[in-house]
Amino acid sequence: MSARAIPLMRTLTTTLLLALALVPCSQAQSLKETLDWMQTTLQPSGILGMNQNGASRYSVVPGYLHAETIKRFSYEGCKVTVVKLQEDIDPGLFGNSTPNLAEYTETFSLADIDPGTINHDTGDGDLNGRIVTFDTTNNRKIIHCTSVDRNPGEHFGKDAGCLPAYDSSEQLRFSTKEFAARFDRALKHAVQLCGGKRSTF
Repeated sequence: MSARAIPLMRTLTTTLLLALALVPCSQAQSLKETLDWMQTTLQPSGILGMNQNGASRYSVVPGYLHAETIKRFSYEGCKVTVVKLQEDIDPGLFGNSTPNLAEYTETFSLADIDPGTINHDTGDGDLNGRIVTFDTTNNRKIIHCTSVDRNPGEHFGKDAGCLPAYDSSEQLRFSTKEFAARFDRALKHAVQLCGGKRSTF
């Protein structure tokens, strides 16, 4: 190699390294960074009941008088806990509507989730693209659910009944399609970092 070619090779090498350094890498975040983002974007902030992703109610099912709010997303290692408040409205007679409130706590390990089943292009009508769904590997019923009655009165704080108490699938509803897509990507990344495997078939 000639003496004139050496500086040129050094310049090309430096340029290539700089270009690689500037390429964004969506998979560079650690498990903690990923789960911290999921947790902080879902925690309440500001006005009571409002959340950082833009709404206090993440979705209302059209025509079914059902609302669902994610109150808390927390984690310990690869174990995740999601707390939801669900409100169903019974229209009743003569327009005397009655709300029915229950708080659901669902726990699961990201290592048990099939990364190939994580999807946000689901839902009908206004909910299309705003629901993130996923299943456990080989559809094992290991997503645990407990519930508490939140209606004023004698049943407040008592078991509201989760049916089923153990399930193989889960869905999380969000206020916008954009946030659902971002949460989808973060969840896939966290599941991969926790060693989640695809189902056998």
